[in-house]
Order: sequence, then C-alpha cells, then structure tokens
Amino acid sequence: MNSEISMLQRIRMTDAAIRDLHNGNSDVMLRIADAALETKMQKRKIKEFELKEDAVKKVHVTGTGMPRSISEKQDESGKTYYLTKVKGKKQICSYSYESLIEKLYEYYKAEILPPEECGRTLAAVFPRALNAYKVSKNPSYNTLYKYEKDFKRFLAESSLAKKEVCDVTAFDIQVFTQEMVRRQSPKIKAFRGYISLLNLIFKHARDPEKLITNNPVDLIDFSPYLKSCDQSRPKSKDKILSPEEIDQIRNVCFKRITSKPYYVRGYMMLLAIESGMRAGELCSLKWNDVKWENRPTDPFDRPCLHIHSQQLSNYGTDGRLYYTYVGWTKDEKGISKGGRYFPLTQKIHSILTALRKKQEELGIYDPNGYIFLEDGKWVTTVSYEKCLKRVCDSLGFEISNNHAFRMSLNSNVFIPLGIPVTTRALWLGHSVEVNLKHYSYAEKKTMGEYGQRLDAAEISQKDRFAERLYA
Repeated sequence: MNSEISMLQRIRMTDAAIRDLHNGNSDVMLRIADAALETKMQKRKIKEFELKEDAVKKVHVTGTGMPRSISEKQDESGKTYYLTKVKGKKQICSYSYESLIEKLYEYYKAEILPPEECGRTLAAVFPRALNAYKVSKNPSYNTLYKYEKDFKRFLAESSLAKKEVCDVTAFDIQVFTQEMVRRQSPKIKAFRGYISLLNLIFKHARDPEKLITNNPVDLIDFSPYLKSCDQSRPKSKDKILSPEEIDQIRNVCFKRITSKPYYVRGYMMLLAIESGMRAGELCSLKWNDVKWENRPTDPFDRPCLHIHSQQLSNYGTDGRLYYTYVGWTKDEKGISKGGRYFPLTQKIHSILTALRKKQEELGIYDPNGYIFLEDGKWVTTVSYEKCLKRVCDSLGFEISNNHAFRMSLNSNVFIPLGIPVTTRALWLGHSVEVNLKHYSYAEKKTMGEYGQRLDAAEISQKDRFAERLYA
C-alpha cells in the first residue's frame, strides 16, 4: 500500500502547488494547468486501482471463503516484494502492491468480468476492439455505427464469430468470405467495410491483447471475391429525389414553417435543397458566413454563402456523444483551404431572410452566431437527419438522407442548366481534385454568370417561393 499512499501524498503536494501558484508565488502560469491535469489523472488512477482491488478481494479467497493473505518479503538484496498464493498453491509476486493487484486482476479476469468482456471469440473481442478504437483514434459517431452495423450484417450470427481468435486461420477466413459474398453479394464499398472489420478485430487481438502473434487477414488476397460482389451502378431512383418529390418536401416545410411557432429544421431542409450543403455544413453555418451584398474586396462577383466549416460528432471518454465545430469541410480532409462559395440565389436569400425575421421576432437572432439555432444551442446533425427521415417516411419515400439533396440538385438543376462539371464540383465540394486545381480560378470568375442563370430559372417558375415562407 506504500505506493498508493505516496500517490495520495503527491496529489496533496500538487494541490498545494496549485494554491501557491494562485497566490502569486510563481509567474509560470502554465504549471497551473499541468498540475491540475496531473492531479486529475492521478485521482482517476487511484479510483481505477480501488475498483480493481475491491474486485480482486471478492474472488481472491480460499475454499472456505476466507481472504488469501498477501505477504511482504525481502529478496537477497533486501528489496521488498509482495507474495500471495492462488488455487493450486501457485505463487504470484511483484515488487509493488499495485502491480500485484494488477497481476491478480488479470489472473481472475474470467471470474471478475462477464463472459463477453473476457472471452477470446471474435464476438467477444469485437466490442473490446471497438471500444479501444473509440478511445484511441477519436473516430466519428458514423464510423463507430458502421462497424457495429457491419458486424451484425457479416459476422454476428456466423460460426466464425463463435471461434476463438487464436484458432482462426487465413484459410478459415477465406472459406467464410467466399460463402458470404456468394450469399449476400455485397456492394464493393460494403465488402471493403467487411475487410476493415476483420482487421479491427484481429489487430486488437494481436496488440494490445496479445491473444495472437500474427494477423491472418494480412495473408489474404481479397481481390478474387470482388467478382461475386454487386458491382452494378445504383439507379437514379435509388440515389436522388425527383423534382416532384422535392416539391412535396418543400410543401411540408412551408406548411410547418407557417403553422408552427418555430420550425427551424424546415428552413434547414429548404436550404439543403437549394444549396446541396452537407448536414454538418448546415449545422455549423453562421450568419456572418452569408455575404448578403457584393463588395469590391470580395473574390466573387455576386452575393454568396461561404461554406468553410462543419459540425462533427465524437464520443467523449464518458461515453457521451459530443458535437464540435471545425473550420474545414469534408473534402478538405482536416486542413482548411478556405472552404467554398455558393451563389446566394433568390430562393436562398428568401429562406435566410425569413428565418432571420423569425429569430428577430423571437429575440434569438445573433448576427455572429449559428444560423440554425434552437433553445440557445445549434441544431445537431443527428436531430436534423432524424427530422428529415420522419418527413420523407411520412411521404412514403424510400430515400430519406440529406445526401439525396446534393445528388438531386446536381442531376435535376445543374446539369439541365448546362453548368460545367468543374463548377458543379466546386459548388458542391466534390473531390474532383485535378479539375479544381486547374480550373478553380476560371470557375470562380463565372460565379455571377451562373448564379444569374439559377435566378432566371427560379423566376420563371410558377410558384411564388418567397411569399410562401410568410403565408
């Protein structure tokens, strides 16, 4: 227990150091943050140790239920070590009490933890591998969800999932994979997800759990199985919404916007339809990202939206889902390149003007804040996408994702208007890297021309778009 006492002493010393720093005894303020972080980490370690110690004490008992003794002894050099016996008179020793408890915890793990947390089967290793991935790689909510969905689809009920990872060979995986692709005929993208899932499990089993020494997935060439995958291109009806279906969604939004006190997600859907913005980009859009008027200093020749950020969702160490603002879009892959611009068409102008007026009436308009605000907080991607799905489901649509708006805008509006692919890619933020690198300057100069085409197309429509927002 000496190590635990010394740890507590260090915490008390750290707390005292923080008080001294706050009292002005040092001008190195960075040490305050370091000391506070160290204190927090040390307290967490003590809490984790105490939980393990309590668990060990419950199972480290004799046949009659009496606690097994832990002795302090000295080796030939006079150094103290800790010794105890487990079943079969096997001895376990360590030079610190804490490390002895760790060894006992590993020894009794099968008795302490439920089977699904200590088993060696693929089904047992998967949740541990996913949790390790979550706390070490900072993945998005969608990535974790995809792993769980792929496990249910490909492995959950299979005989392979019931085998211990140390018994699974590359040949076993090949046989299972061949049978799986013939039976399911997954899309190429889904099949790659299956390979990624296998790697997640076996890499975790190899390191850090050391249940295996080699990853059998590394020995397999998966290309022969691609011929059994579904390589057909999806039909347009499976990817985009027709103009008639888009109009039905608009009608739902108009009805709810004018009948409810504040239906902010209706404005989001309308803007997504007109701009093709991603869900995360909608949620992070701020009022100062709207360039209402053309200014001589602007790089473009008409009012526009500056799309340069997104909302990301990630799990915290407490298991809760948190949302963060990042200053780069999906296609910029973590490094801001200034974002992209989209013409502020008459429809978009009407949508944002109507929303701003509504927020001013409610006293919640913040010229520097988020556009899509509710209860003092930004709307999250999860809540927006759930709302969109409910609207689409109520209309009987098979497609219910925000990405369909991007596809529909490109197919139903941009292409018929004759807008070049480089401009379409530029406006939607697609990864057409070569085209954008060589033609982005020319396309930016033509924003005004094509923006006017959009407005001309809108003016020619029979419905009075702006008036319906205030009906």
